[in-house]
Amino acid sequence: MCKLNIRHDGATLRVDLPNREGGLRYARTVADYIAHDTTAACVLFAVYTSETQKPGQLKPHAATIAALTCALAERETTIRYELLVGDKAVSQ
Repeated sequence: MCKLNIRHDGATLRVDLPNREGGLRYARTVADYIAHDTTAACVLFAVYTSETQKPGQLKPHAATIAALTCALAERETTIRYELLVGDKAVSQ
């Protein structure tokens, strides 16, 4: 996960995904860490996974991404980019 300032790169935070999908408590903890950088104007976060999206199903780690999006919104943190990075593709 990377937090970017519009003028320059800011702090970088790498965390492992939770053992189970989702987890608002996990997402709020991550958002709390991000909130310590009060000079950043927005966040870019990337979820790296070897899991692939199957036709007709949600993207891998969709619940975790949704929980993190919610936790950042609670802190009025702007998300500039939300990326899912796989072995062969990157998607938003």
